[in-house]
Amino acid sequence: MKIHFKFQISLLILVCCILIISSVTTLLAVLSISKRVNTEKAGRLFSETGSRVQDELTKMLVQAQKSVNQAATIPGIADKQNDDGLSLPFIHYFVEILNNYPEIYSVYRGFSDNTFLQLIHAGTDEKIIRKHEAPNGTVYILRSIIMTNQNGETARELWTYLNEDLEVVGKRVHDGVEYVASSRPWFLLARENLQEGVLTDTYLFDSFQEPGITAAKSVGTECVVGIDITLASLEDFLNNLYVSENCKTALLDAKGSILASNSKFKEWIGSSADYLAPIKPINTTFNDNTDMQSLSEVILPPTRAGSFSIRDTYMIWSRSWEPIVGHVFDLIMIAPSEDFLGYLAEMRQRAIASTLLLLCLLFPFVMFGSRRLSHFLTILAREARRMKNLDFSGDVPQKTIIVEFAELSEAFALMKSALKAKTKDLQIATVKLQRIIDLGIAMSVERNTDLLTELILKGAKEIGDADGGSLYLKKGDHLEFQVVLNDSLNIAQGGVEKERVTLPHVPLYKENGEPNRNNVVSCAIHDQRTIVVDNAYESKGYDFTGTREFDTLNNYKSISFMTVPLQVQGGEVIGALQLINARSPVEGEIIPFSDSVKTFIEALSAEAAAIYQTKALINSNDRLLESFIQLIAGAIDTKSPYTGGHCKRVPELAIMLANEAERTSAGPLADFRFSSDEERKAFRYGAWLHDCGKITTPEYVVDKSVKLETINNRIHEIRMRFEILLRDLKIEELEAVMSGKNPADARTAREEEEDKLFDDFSFIAECNHGPLCQHRLRLM
Repeated sequence: MKIHFKFQISLLILVCCILIISSVTTLLAVLSISKRVNTEKAGRLFSETGSRVQDELTKMLVQAQKSVNQAATIPGIADKQNDDGLSLPFIHYFVEILNNYPEIYSVYRGFSDNTFLQLIHAGTDEKIIRKHEAPNGTVYILRSIIMTNQNGETARELWTYLNEDLEVVGKRVHDGVEYVASSRPWFLLARENLQEGVLTDTYLFDSFQEPGITAAKSVGTECVVGIDITLASLEDFLNNLYVSENCKTALLDAKGSILASNSKFKEWIGSSADYLAPIKPINTTFNDNTDMQSLSEVILPPTRAGSFSIRDTYMIWSRSWEPIVGHVFDLIMIAPSEDFLGYLAEMRQRAIASTLLLLCLLFPFVMFGSRRLSHFLTILAREARRMKNLDFSGDVPQKTIIVEFAELSEAFALMKSALKAKTKDLQIATVKLQRIIDLGIAMSVERNTDLLTELILKGAKEIGDADGGSLYLKKGDHLEFQVVLNDSLNIAQGGVEKERVTLPHVPLYKENGEPNRNNVVSCAIHDQRTIVVDNAYESKGYDFTGTREFDTLNNYKSISFMTVPLQVQGGEVIGALQLINARSPVEGEIIPFSDSVKTFIEALSAEAAAIYQTKALINSNDRLLESFIQLIAGAIDTKSPYTGGHCKRVPELAIMLANEAERTSAGPLADFRFSSDEERKAFRYGAWLHDCGKITTPEYVVDKSVKLETINNRIHEIRMRFEILLRDLKIEELEAVMSGKNPADARTAREEEEDKLFDDFSFIAECNHGPLCQHRLRLM
């Protein structure tokens, strides 16, 4: 639902909005500058802090590489041990490395046969002591793995716990050794690079199960020296860095695992507070209400120069660098924007209070001015509501000292006048369009052609406000008047009227065969276009001599004409529709036909032509069907000369009987009537087709002349039987004479029997001819 306000309220809102926008713009400009300055300051601080972390990590890794390279050159470093290894000469060098570099967790060496020696610096770290089950006083842990057979299939793990003076304070032996030195990442990587030291990716130390990095160096082809670097000192370094009160800092490796982070970062992502944080995936969810879904959304693609952005309520800085070739690290720092921009909130509150005070002071003045200005627009709004309801009464305000309002008033008055005229035209067009629709429906169901032609012309006269008109149909090389109507002269000829059209036909061609373009109707047929003549008495393009003679004879004046060909789009012209003398709806004077009327009449003409064409097609189909039926009946009649003409006579007799039955007013046929021409036509078709089954009856059945005839007349077969009986009578006579009977008596008996046989055969022969048999039976 749309919300609307009055002009006075809108003006008040506008002034207030301008004031608020001005104040807000000023405030935003100040805040933007302050924010930009402090953001740049924060970016520089992030960059400086990142450089310090970068230098610290680089120093740690470089020192680890140097230490492992030095350890690889110690005499006897590649000598294998068969015991706990405490007596090896380079153990003291391992202790010196651990004491000089606190970030180093352990120093060790390994062989390809899985012999292994590791010195771990436990110091005072309770976590390391607890992890390795070291007794009290343990400072160093010596871990030694030796093979117990020559095949290297079994091994023993010796744990020796030493105090600060390398004195043994405890031992532990473990036979179930699962650690395989030759399969560890540092061993494999060092063996692949025999000439130089290597750094592994971050992984979990086997003896400590915490993440770290190993620097390794191959000694010969069998031994590898390694140094494990823990991240504990790096986390202490990150915790001691101060960027802001709530800054979160984390160091990631190339795989996206968290190597080290400060305590704020661990609290933020929900990590444990242990000395070394375990590796966590980057898509860690947060403990606060930030809109960020995962840490991977926070980090911009790190660059070597550093990337800085503001996301939601956080400032985010990240940098990527490669301190050692092949080892890339990412540093991220995330701090709440409030740490750097908190003072801007107080500035914003003061600006809002100043703006509200100014609004309160200006409100009465704005209220008075807006009331004076809104009076004029209120009147215009009232007139607009009237126009919305098609009410064009009322006056438009004219007096105003504002130039724009005066111009608006003048334009509103012109628009009101134009809308009034257009609305009236639209109403008239709507009525005419509805009339065309009604006429189309009426014409589509009308079966009487005369009534149809009259309906078309009357509808065209009504739509065109014409005084008269005529409708022509094309008959060969001329046009015949079908209907002529004129209201002023009270003429109604053709159509369903009793009076026939007396006007002569309009020739389509001249005597020399050229198209007749002198007559406006004939020209419209040939050119297939609508012709509008505003004044027939001033027209020089067409011959209106006959029209003028008609006007003189009937004291009439035919001025404006519109002639429209009856033609379906793209089809043949079947006639023309002509309207005469358009009348003004108000004064009733004769006026030219307008373009809008022309459009409606053309639409009606096209509709009428389509209906005419449809009816002509229906009539043509009816004639074709009746001709086909008569053809079938004729084919049946020609099958036999004895029944020929029967199918032709029956329809005539049936129609005669039906006509007599319709004229009967008494008896059982008193109510017999055909309700429509369609029923009469169906009755006639039925009479023609009453014997249609004979078309499949064999000719020897249809064409037989006697009862016993099939292919031939079988009366001869019956005659043969009678001949046999006559022969038998002759034989009986001769046998009787031979037996001594009187010949005269025997002959008399034979003749009597023969007379009976002749009489019976004559009866059968007469029955073979139907009417004779019936006559004989009646006589008998």
